[in-house]
Amino acid sequence: MRKILSAVLFILLLAISARSNCFSQENFSRYQRSTNVENYLLERKVDAQKSLIVPKYLGTFPFNITVDIPAQEKQEVQTDEENIDQVIFAFTQDFFLKDPEFIISFIENTKQNKLPYNCTILLSADDEKIILDTSEEIPCASDYYAERLYETSTTCCFVITDEDYFPLQIKTTASGTISPMWIVRSVQKAFHANQKDIDVQQSVLYNTESTLFKSANRFSAFTKNEITSTSFPLGHGSRDLEILDVLEKEIITSRKIGGNTLYNVFSAKTFSVWINESLLTLIYLAFAGIALFTVCFSSFAYNAKNEAVFKDLSRTWFLTPAYLLLSIIFLFLYQFVFSAAMKSPTMFFSLKTGFALCTLFAVSYVQNFYRFRISHASISFQILILCALNIFIFAFIDLSLMFVFIVEYIFILFAGKSNRRIVVLLVLILMIAPFIQPATSLYLNIRHDKLEELLKADFKRNIIFSLILVPITFQWIKCILIFNFKDRLSSGIKKTSILSGIIISALFSTILFSLFLTGTLLITKKLTSDDTQRVISIKEKTHEQVIFNYTTSDNFDLISHKIDISTGNDKRILRCLVTLSADSNPLYECNFNYNMLSPTSASIEIPDGTEDLISLNFSSDYGVPIQIKMEFYILTDEFNAIHETREIKLTGKMNDGQAI
Repeated sequence: MRKILSAVLFILLLAISARSNCFSQENFSRYQRSTNVENYLLERKVDAQKSLIVPKYLGTFPFNITVDIPAQEKQEVQTDEENIDQVIFAFTQDFFLKDPEFIISFIENTKQNKLPYNCTILLSADDEKIILDTSEEIPCASDYYAERLYETSTTCCFVITDEDYFPLQIKTTASGTISPMWIVRSVQKAFHANQKDIDVQQSVLYNTESTLFKSANRFSAFTKNEITSTSFPLGHGSRDLEILDVLEKEIITSRKIGGNTLYNVFSAKTFSVWINESLLTLIYLAFAGIALFTVCFSSFAYNAKNEAVFKDLSRTWFLTPAYLLLSIIFLFLYQFVFSAAMKSPTMFFSLKTGFALCTLFAVSYVQNFYRFRISHASISFQILILCALNIFIFAFIDLSLMFVFIVEYIFILFAGKSNRRIVVLLVLILMIAPFIQPATSLYLNIRHDKLEELLKADFKRNIIFSLILVPITFQWIKCILIFNFKDRLSSGIKKTSILSGIIISALFSTILFSLFLTGTLLITKKLTSDDTQRVISIKEKTHEQVIFNYTTSDNFDLISHKIDISTGNDKRILRCLVTLSADSNPLYECNFNYNMLSPTSASIEIPDGTEDLISLNFSSDYGVPIQIKMEFYILTDEFNAIHETREIKLTGKMNDGQAI
């Protein structure tokens, strides 16, 4: 009897193992994955709805799945303000298939919590493990769901990613939109309540341009449709389930339409300090008062030292505008000289800014070599004035930049009066430190194909760069005076002395800029070290990897075209871009969404996520030739894809099904 029971148990274990294995395999298509998820939910008697991303009669594309849980009870506390009444928890089907019971338990817990708001669990067909970094903005599966939501102003969304592929960080910025403080803080509270550490992504800029920033795929699908959203990673453990449970209860009281997007957070493990818009304003006013008091009152007090400083200022007042003008000229000059390096925007920025700083350092040495008298106190006062002005100027450009120049101002305020060599040199190095964090954040979040647009030099942007470079240059002038380079490098030959000073100036500026680049690189590497997504390397391919089969049929007074596209070698098509052009309207209807670019051209939106076959159906006028341009990104192995471009011409006449 015992042997029989053991055999039965063994068979059951094999059956359970085989069942869970069917979800972890990678050999079935994404359409089959969607079907497997739907069938599993139906077996568990979960009321799931299918949400298509392409027309119903196409059976090769995956689809989204939603589970709607209506509000169970009304909120007891009534307010005059309208609150969020629809909360979406967005997962992927890959996340579900790693442990289906995790989502089943979450659905059951949500029902038991009897929440006062409508809740939707979205299982999207997106593949978040693969990043195809191209300049094209292709709608993902979550886009098709988000754009169909009727009421977006009273909806919020939590986009959950897999912590096996993403670092433990709450994302707050996508497509130029910043998540409100209440939704980010609610997520952080849920994590801290379960003793799980998580970082908060610092906003790069408060005034953002959506066209310049990375789309972040699923997250941006909701933000660009004006849905209050944030994104964070989770695992599949019991503590992760508790985090979601706490989060559902937390947002009962915290949810609200809109919210403060001007905020900063400083956190250390489970302790956090949040600075909201009101506190930011107070800090700004406080430092404005301190800066004005220091510059206008303390420094203008009548004493012998200040009198000497003012005499120096009366002779050297032109230094600030002169160096600002010089820095603008040098930036424009090196913009022209290194224009060939624009193909690599980061290299272009490094060469342009580095050489401009190097030239300013050299000019400042030559100027001081020719007995231009200026005291240490006078140059320190001019640096202080410039740093104070930068707080106001850059806070006006973007309030988030205020902290960068406040930190720089503090360095100058407390160490500016010291004439000790080590202090003066240390302040010069520390003046670049506040710029590392915004540079890192900007580089991580900006679309690399838009870097050229961002770094493009016009008069306005060169003024901004010069306002940053001139205080650093003035600190170098102070170093020249304190270290007495003129006398130390003095020799019998004037040209040799000047050349030695220029070389030292160039060396110091190179070291300074190298420290800035190194710091930016190290922080960037640290922030991306936990991100294990597969970034696909794209290579151009000249020989044909794609096979077309073309047929036509009558469609009343139109001609219907059907193009079956395949790779012929079972390689997965990651992305397909299609544009049509003709002498007149190129198409009237299509089995995919399409956009009319002009009266004679159109682009067809084929969603990412297909496998090895695409069936394109559209109709046009008889006898009208159509030029079709197709771009394919085909996955060849785990980390590589080929990019192939094909152009075909349709005659607009009947075809018997030949390959083209």
